[in-house]
Amino acid sequence: MPGVWYDLGGMRHLFRIALNVATALSLLMCVATVSLWVRSYRIVDVVHRYGYEDTGRPSKYRRWLLVNHTIATRRGAVQLLIGPKRFAIEGMPPDYYSYPATIDTFDPPDWTFFGFAAAHSPPGTPPREQWDQYRFPMYAFTLLFTVLPVAWSVRRYRRRMARSRIERGRCWTCGYDLRATPDRCPECGQIPASAKA
Repeated sequence: MPGVWYDLGGMRHLFRIALNVATALSLLMCVATVSLWVRSYRIVDVVHRYGYEDTGRPSKYRRWLLVNHTIATRRGAVQLLIGPKRFAIEGMPPDYYSYPATIDTFDPPDWTFFGFAAAHSPPGTPPREQWDQYRFPMYAFTLLFTVLPVAWSVRRYRRRMARSRIERGRCWTCGYDLRATPDRCPECGQIPASAKA
């Protein structure tokens, strides 16, 4: 905006702080994912979610729609089960209703790709009993959370190398000795910051 002064140094400093915090969180998530990955081969962790929605239909018993969502870590993968939807009588516990799809009924999947997989209810299944199941390998989450820490480490290493080269009188780009030609690097043509000043 015209007439507005921006403090670019302060903005860079805030950006650097935000990047460092994001890198630390990403590294923490990477460690947590690896520990869950190792744990998934010995222990199956399962989280169920049952949701109730009022159908709005007048009847003797007020009927609610029971929705089943399950997330499990098992054999190096995260499995997600969505559905089936069932009508339930108010007050009945969710365990009262049986489900044709569980976290164990994944095989055979409809498609697989490098550990990713998807399975769906067979054709002709009633709408209230339809389910979808997905599998996401843990290595994908680990790689995703590793990108930021690796990029941060490479950037930090390059900055240290450049600073070390400048202190020893070398070109910060290629490392060529600049004691004989301090105005310009004869190897890569880079002009040192001292020569620019």
